[in-house]
Amino acid sequence: REHVNVRVPPVGDSARFISPSDARKPNPSNGYDARHAAHCRETTHCLSLTRRDQRRSEVRVILPTVFFRVVLVAALVLGACGANQREAEQDAPRTAAERTGSELSVRTLDDRVEIRRGDQVVLAYHFKDVSRPFFHPVLAPGGYELTRRWPILPAVAGEEKDHPHQRSLWFAHGDVNGHDFWTEGKEAGRIVQTSIDAKRTTRDTALIRSSDDWIAASGDRVLRDERVVRFVERDGRRTMDFVVRMIASDGDLVFGDTKEGTMAIRLTPSMRVEGEVANGHLLMSTGLRDTKAWGTRAAWLHAQGPPLGASDETLIGVVMFDHPQNLRHPSWWHARTYGLLAANPFGIHAFTKQSKAPRPKDAGRFALAADKTLTLRYRFLLHQGSLEAKDIEHEWAAYKSAPPLDGDPLDGVPLDSEPLDGEEKKR
Repeated sequence: REHVNVRVPPVGDSARFISPSDARKPNPSNGYDARHAAHCRETTHCLSLTRRDQRRSEVRVILPTVFFRVVLVAALVLGACGANQREAEQDAPRTAAERTGSELSVRTLDDRVEIRRGDQVVLAYHFKDVSRPFFHPVLAPGGYELTRRWPILPAVAGEEKDHPHQRSLWFAHGDVNGHDFWTEGKEAGRIVQTSIDAKRTTRDTALIRSSDDWIAASGDRVLRDERVVRFVERDGRRTMDFVVRMIASDGDLVFGDTKEGTMAIRLTPSMRVEGEVANGHLLMSTGLRDTKAWGTRAAWLHAQGPPLGASDETLIGVVMFDHPQNLRHPSWWHARTYGLLAANPFGIHAFTKQSKAPRPKDAGRFALAADKTLTLRYRFLLHQGSLEAKDIEHEWAAYKSAPPLDGDPLDGVPLDSEPLDGEEKKR
């Protein structure tokens, strides 16, 4: 193969490449005698053989190369198709706005956890130097505030400076072994966070895990709790699942019968039923509305109205769901027309003492033996636009059948459930 580029040496002034036909035709007139002709035939034969071998070698080299290139191109095409399909599948559940916007991010600071979409904080969990952990802001899709700003931030026009302990969205109770964890002040207890872990688990989901000590005004710990909060933004709506496991870590517990509790939210003033800028409405799963909602029982409660400062045509809302496995489901509701909504399974006498069928004193009292636990679960559905009862029932069915959060196994039977009685059904 070293002869591949061999050139037949010239004779005289007639240098040229010798073809096989010329090699077979000695022509002394052209400067080639028989000896040269024999040499040419030998050289041409070598060249012919060498080129033939080269072509065979090239074929042997080219075939695997072509095959490899075909396989490589096919793999790249299939990979691109698979990536496009996965991207399409991931994008399918999202709205156009979500596809063009930034994904969720989670940031843990010294005093709070922030859940962001792009540069906007859509939910923040405050836990340092506060009477109890709370969420603020709580934004509906579109960036509208669902909860009151004061006393966390300066009040805006239309906000009333009442009930300073009602901070946006929180969990607490007004009577645990006689200690008040609902209000604020020297005689009130505090819920102090002891650990927290927050992270984004998927493109549209964030998870917060925390634990807290419930400290009485005396400084003694009464109980501790463990919390799991899952925030999801999908299909133009936002949901927040809240699970709290209360542990009788320091002896027997008694949750007293009081209206002051328990899973609560304080609405922005424009969503109130009554008030200076109120233009909102309440609807319960039982069909009761507005002023008739307080002190009654329901599986869910819906508040809907315009955002503060927006036109009446713009609507936002929040639905609170009481999980079917909760204590005494469906819950009683501390639902005030001034903007407080709270699911409370303990205030039975407090809610019914003025009704036609009052319950005995301490009817809602609940005792929890030392080292035992009580778990309560709730879901908040945050939405923009009008939401009808049939749509809420669809969401309610989905919540009832949803698997439990990681680390929160559901009991097989609802704890001390109590169906609606005849009078409640009639109302």
